[in-house]
Amino acid sequence: MYDECNSNGVKLDFREEKIGFTIIFYRKNFEKSERHNVPVNVGVNKTQKRILEIIFSNNNITQEELTSELNVSIRTIERNVSTLRKKGFLNRVGSDKNGYWEIVK
Repeated sequence: MYDECNSNGVKLDFREEKIGFTIIFYRKNFEKSERHNVPVNVGVNKTQKRILEIIFSNNNITQEELTSELNVSIRTIERNVSTLRKKGFLNRVGSDKNGYWEIVK
């Protein structure tokens, strides 16, 4: 897969996870630095910024999965997600079970 993408000019990143791996494919003219560009001076802490980055990569992720990804408690995730929603950065579309996250800003 890597060789095929490389020969066709498709940029990709391979990341090993705790229980598997993630492959990120990039569209042309879409650089990684732009993908995670959450300005620091907008009142977002490090945990909140990381939550936004993870949700950008997988908008179907659950809060429980975020706890594993960030190695923090469920309460920490709930508090930070609540703050991001109040600040207008994050919105939940649909139900808790079948919905998805939407990054607004």
